[in-house]
This record gives sequence, structure tokens and C-alpha cells, in this order.
Amino acid sequence: MGRDFGILGLKDSRSGINYILKIQSNGEFHERD
Repeated sequence: MGRDFGILGLKDSRSGINYILKIQSNGEFHERD
């Protein structure tokens, strides 16, 4: 999960939270190794 966020380059905590909520609500939250 941490790696995914690093790749996505989420700098703003707001956009990060919004992104997490969005992908979770869409059911597309995947952890990548």
C-alpha cells in the first residue's frame, strides 16, 4: 500500500484521502508488490 502511494506521488493529504475513498468505493483498491 505504501509503495502504491509512493508511485502515485500523493503529496497532499486531502487528495490522498479522496483517492483512497474513491478507489475503495469503486472496489478497485489493490495492493501491489
